[in-house]
Amino acid sequence: MDRLASLPTVFHRIQAELDSPDASVTRLSHLIASDPALTAMLLKVANSALFGFSQRIDTISRAVTVLGLQQVRELSVAILVTRTFTSLESRHVDPVMFWRSSVLRAVACRAAFHVSSGQRQERGFVTGLLANLGHMVMFLTVPELAIVAANRAAEESADLATVERSVVGCDHAEIGGCLADAWGLPPAIGIAISAQHQPGLAGTNGREAWMLYLANRIVIAENGHIASDDVAAELDPLAWQATSLQPEQFAAIREEAELNLASALSLFYPRYQ
Repeated sequence: MDRLASLPTVFHRIQAELDSPDASVTRLSHLIASDPALTAMLLKVANSALFGFSQRIDTISRAVTVLGLQQVRELSVAILVTRTFTSLESRHVDPVMFWRSSVLRAVACRAAFHVSSGQRQERGFVTGLLANLGHMVMFLTVPELAIVAANRAAEESADLATVERSVVGCDHAEIGGCLADAWGLPPAIGIAISAQHQPGLAGTNGREAWMLYLANRIVIAENGHIASDDVAAELDPLAWQATSLQPEQFAAIREEAELNLASALSLFYPRYQ
């Protein structure tokens, strides 16, 4: 777990700079520029259809100014985590399907915030992208137990997280939350990931957890080719109260996520065909 939780040094330096009371755009730009791959990717993301800025952003300092410190932090997390975990493989996980679902969850969570407030929040994207990493960790560290849990849940039509807690001793959501905490991400991200299947337990961070809950249902709907109205009708009614959304908006969230999926995949998992 310690090895899996290890991210590049530049990540920790960026975190330290942004947590400083006198965080500097110039110092942050120099830190990002010290990692050419991160620099190239961040500029590519900033100029992508996901943002749609009318003018090209061609320097890191410009990206930091336009996107803002918080969005740069969160996009850097998404880039570095994806770079780290796509280099890890388990013969028990189909990487194409895993990352397609992860990126879909990311754009769906982002879309939920956008439809709810009219603003795009990259924290939603990061939360959705990291939400299922616990599964990858399980299959890399305790594959036999993870397989037993997955098979039992399928055979008994049982909730996978509940079966994982019985078989493994914890579930994938708890592991994902621990990873977010280990990386020093804002507490709201780790709490939302940990509570994604039981959002009512998230307390004051309940809105983020419910947004992720909705994103998970969009992934299920897409993978199962289920109509949006049918999914929305079966959702926990508390989801609408907690997110200030309405059931009829579920389809709009799904449509926005589908619209952005190809662009996001080309950025964060270009091997997807």
